[in-house]
Amino acid sequence: MNPSPQNNPSRRTVLKSIGATTTLAASGLLPSSIYAAPSTLANDKLRVGLIGAGNRAKWLTRALSRESHRAELVAVCDCYLPQIDALAADNKSNPKAGAAWKRYQNYEQMFDQEEFDAVIIATPDHVRVRAAIIACAKGLDVYAEKPLSFSIPEGRALVKSVRKHKRILQVGTQQRSTANNQYSCKFVRDGGLGKVHTIHVMNYSGSRGATGLEKQAVPEGMNWNRFCDQAPLLDYHEQLHRRCLAKGASMLSHLLYRSDRTKNQRYIPTFAIIAISLCCGTAFADDWTILFDGNNLDGWKASRDNTQFAIVDGVILGTSSSQTQFLHTVESYGDFELELDVKLHDTDLNSGVQIRTSLTRSSDKGQSRESIHGPQVDLGKSPGRSGHLFNQGNGARITPKEDLTRNERMTNGEWNKLSVLAVGPRIQTWINGKQVADVTDNESYARYPSGVIALQVHGVQNAPENARHVSFRSIRVRQIEATE
Repeated sequence: MNPSPQNNPSRRTVLKSIGATTTLAASGLLPSSIYAAPSTLANDKLRVGLIGAGNRAKWLTRALSRESHRAELVAVCDCYLPQIDALAADNKSNPKAGAAWKRYQNYEQMFDQEEFDAVIIATPDHVRVRAAIIACAKGLDVYAEKPLSFSIPEGRALVKSVRKHKRILQVGTQQRSTANNQYSCKFVRDGGLGKVHTIHVMNYSGSRGATGLEKQAVPEGMNWNRFCDQAPLLDYHEQLHRRCLAKGASMLSHLLYRSDRTKNQRYIPTFAIIAISLCCGTAFADDWTILFDGNNLDGWKASRDNTQFAIVDGVILGTSSSQTQFLHTVESYGDFELELDVKLHDTDLNSGVQIRTSLTRSSDKGQSRESIHGPQVDLGKSPGRSGHLFNQGNGARITPKEDLTRNERMTNGEWNKLSVLAVGPRIQTWINGKQVADVTDNESYARYPSGVIALQVHGVQNAPENARHVSFRSIRVRQIEATE
């Protein structure tokens, strides 16, 4: 027998209730719909996941527990596992808290392994956009804490994607919806203060940059790479983590983003992104697209000699010759997130991954010829300049000279994970989870806003008859919707 309509769980109702409960509980202004009669069917409950188990999560899980007849928390993700234990201990009124939760440190892994209806995002604000993006692409509805995004372009991208995936997203902008504030707004608009001619507002200059902190050992149970997420990877220091608990997520995120390179940049949190009952909406990427499945090279094309690239034991094996060779995608990509594994079998072989790359050049007479040119992520032996950005085919670099430092991110002779995030003129790279480049180059972006992705085997002039090899595997891309 189907439950009666009034007892059907509603994602929108549950999400609204979480926000309303945390705001209004102290005032006694809770709507009666929150305490609706419980359903008699256990499988009617919405399955909810939580990302971020800090102080704010305590209020949110308490609110969710008051919706226990309609929804249940089934999994919790936090990069610091002891924080999940602390959250479980705080939920004393819920005997199932903690024991019934599956625990994760990686929210992407949680999304892949769990079946959710909705997710609550209570992370520092530098993480919220990406987590919400992936959640929406997975078909989940979202409740997220404010501020939702870290910049205006992020916010606009979120708007487009939440509409594309037709998701419900509510942001905890309770200052917009509390009874006192709504009364005050109405009072002013109705002329209660007379004619308003001047408004004074606070201008927060932001927190200081994360400089001068000595590196500390990462505590047990902490995945620091996941904590930094898409922000620059800094050395661990307890102030960077604990400030999040003591002074709020926004403070921490500004500390992470405001490294020496960006200390003069302004990041304006976007508090109201889209209007859904005075709350905002979100998400900016599609699901991952597998570019190489280990079986064939469908969707790829060699630039010169098809014999230089072959599938061997489920990986793409590139073999050197006297000329530089490329294997490129048929499709072009503009804004995207790219991940792949790479292994240099010979340390005297240089390789790279092209992004937003052009395949032809035009002469002054308008004649076109084949030529691979555009941004390249360098890959070579360690120590070296792997992960830095160069302008292949143009004899130039994209990473500024002062930042072009040698590093040991690559492990020689082993598989290494390369990650690239390209959004507008900003390109970021990571090798094995550690950030290498974070470059904003408007000139390069103007010339190469989109193009193919290509795998490179560099030409060898010294004893070219002795072939060198490089292998690629696990290649996937996730496109990011263009912002307005």
